[in-house]
Amino acid sequence: HAQVQKGEQDMRRYGAVLDGWLARRSFLCGDSLTLADFSVGSWLNYAQQACYPIDDFREIQRWYAALTELPAWRESIVAPPS
Repeated sequence: HAQVQKGEQDMRRYGAVLDGWLARRSFLCGDSLTLADFSVGSWLNYAQQACYPIDDFREIQRWYAALTELPAWRESIVAPPS
């Protein structure tokens, strides 16, 4: 239980940094999609199932939603189990 709490605290802390960063750009490195978006965004495939505390991070949600609309994303990411 302590590790879950630490993970949630870390997610809130570092999620706030990522959310602020994304507020000023379309993708991680500016206005162009890069491998960084795929690398960092891939962990969000399991956000709902893993109960990641991302509800307060609108920019992360916006960015991830944009990723999921890309054909390259849909073709390369395995959907999480239902």
